[in-house]
Amino acid sequence: MPHGGVAIALSIVSAWAISFSSAFKTGAEGIGVVGCLLLIPWFTFLYTGLFVTGHDSMHGSVDPSSPRVNRLLGKVCLFFYGLIPYDKMYQAHTYHHQFPASHRDPDFHNGHNTHPILWYFRFMRSYWTLRQSIGLVIIYNGLHRVVGIPEANLLVFWAIPSLLSSMQLFYFGTYLVHREQPDTYSTPLCANSNYRPEFLSLISCYHFGYHREHHAFPDVPWWQLPHTKLETCPQLVTKYRPMSSGSTFETTTRPFVQRDRTRLNT
Repeated sequence: MPHGGVAIALSIVSAWAISFSSAFKTGAEGIGVVGCLLLIPWFTFLYTGLFVTGHDSMHGSVDPSSPRVNRLLGKVCLFFYGLIPYDKMYQAHTYHHQFPASHRDPDFHNGHNTHPILWYFRFMRSYWTLRQSIGLVIIYNGLHRVVGIPEANLLVFWAIPSLLSSMQLFYFGTYLVHREQPDTYSTPLCANSNYRPEFLSLISCYHFGYHREHHAFPDVPWWQLPHTKLETCPQLVTKYRPMSSGSTFETTTRPFVQRDRTRLNT
């Protein structure tokens, strides 16, 4: 569908902007405890949507017909998500796709700290910068101490959902799909796929459970991944079929996969 990616991206940004402004206008106190508890997962989902849109922009799939629009939407989404610099993120994510599950993959563990909690902190350290931290601290304190926005609003509608979103992205978009399973590292994709009912797949992490598909077709936008299952394409099943001999690793530079085949205790 023409410009479908732009329409979906703008829908996510608009939903976040409208929800964000409305919630701040009403305030956490006016919404109440129950309302805030319901809004936190909603904002978490929207923040994840901002990041996923920025991610798709790096693959050129938000607006394939206009690199300028595609890049602009990606930069805007990553900025609102957490002041993430687009170019730095683009370079790191390129390494993730070129060298999955290796020492050059910023999303992967370091070969020793394979526990999900340790892996999460390494994942965050790969993408977080001191400049972002200082910027967020300045904005947070400026909004609270200078503008006078109640701290409860900042926590409930911004800080907590952003943190939960990073955990959601890591757990569903990195840990589950790149942890070692019987056939995870026996193909060049070095990824798993977790097929859930479409609604659950959407709310879990915008269909990122279709991760082998994403690595095989990185230019396919998130909303088309459920229709791109490798199992339905005989040519791709042959190309990416598991190789139990493990000989794939003899011709790749993936030392953590090759020498540190530590199974995660999950």
